[in-house]
Amino acid sequence: MHGRPGVALDAAGAVHVAVRHRTDEVWERVYADGTWSDWQNLGGTVSGSPTLLAAAGRIYLFAVAADNRLWQCNFVAGAWGGWFPRSEFATAEIQGAIGAEPGPDGSASVVLLGVDGRVRRTAL
Repeated sequence: MHGRPGVALDAAGAVHVAVRHRTDEVWERVYADGTWSDWQNLGGTVSGSPTLLAAAGRIYLFAVAADNRLWQCNFVAGAWGGWFPRSEFATAEIQGAIGAEPGPDGSASVVLLGVDGRVRRTAL
């Protein structure tokens, strides 16, 4: 595993842990009812550690991909959806780790450091 793990607690009380695997894919496992699940490959080709955020009955997963863009994947109704790119940040604008915080309506905000040294924040 590379970097730091992302961790979030879902609405059912299960702990989700996502990591960057040595193959640069995101892998996830869940701790529920006193038991760890097997690791599950969520795919992607990431260049940084994944960030998880639980909000409004879903888990948001954010990661910077090999194309230096921010990508997102969501866990909703017990299943992970596919990856999709976020267009709020330009390619190669991101430097370092991604932060995320819940909005009052269940939305998410992403916070990151730009290559110019300025902090960027946007609501999704």
